[in-house]
Amino acid sequence: MFSIKNVPKTSCSKKKRTYPLTEEQQRLVEIAQDKRGSTAYNESITFELRGRLAIDRLRNAFQTVIHRHDALRTSIAADGFHQIVTPVLDIEIPLLDYSSEDAPDEALNKWLLAESQQPFDLYQEPLVGATIVKLSPERYAFNICIHHLVSDGWSLVAILEEISKIYSGCLDIPPIQQFTDYLQWYNQDTQSDTFKTSELFWSEHLRTVSPLRLPLDYSEPKQRTYKGSRISIQIPSDLTVLRNLQ
Repeated sequence: MFSIKNVPKTSCSKKKRTYPLTEEQQRLVEIAQDKRGSTAYNESITFELRGRLAIDRLRNAFQTVIHRHDALRTSIAADGFHQIVTPVLDIEIPLLDYSSEDAPDEALNKWLLAESQQPFDLYQEPLVGATIVKLSPERYAFNICIHHLVSDGWSLVAILEEISKIYSGCLDIPPIQQFTDYLQWYNQDTQSDTFKTSELFWSEHLRTVSPLRLPLDYSEPKQRTYKGSRISIQIPSDLTVLRNLQ
């Protein structure tokens, strides 16, 4: 019988741990202070699931992934310069039922737009959330929204692969390299004599370099809005077919 206890987890501390933020993370925290940029680094992805969905199994699979990854249990310390990894974090995964709506897909898109604009409180975990949306008895949408502070595109793909394997009952999931392992290496490396020598070298050599001014199609706005757009292009199928050029 499938159980969350059957899936091997990477061992972790039973106490909260604190690590300095990387320079990249510090910039994201600064951007989040600006109301206009508070949702600029929300990463939202939605999958359509067809067939009879075992909702509790999907919830357990996602929760197992939360237990396995330190990064998904991370928040920012009150000083704004450190991050805190909590040992245990249970996340509620709500189920929204739009199956009785006249246009369930429109209701889903409306909800997704509103959900993507909800800012995370970086000082309070979790910085990741998930929602299951029922569109019909055998059609669901599974949405994950996560802040870029604790995940990037590659990591999100790895998370989704783990969820899929665990949901399918795969128990042969190897231990993972934690982000906190990288943080410890990063902090040690930036304090080394080699790093400081290299930093001083480049600081001196780049001191007199003039900024590169490239012509732009549009002038830069006085205030950054963080509002982007999307352009979808359909490629004819014949362009994707390999041809014999001989």
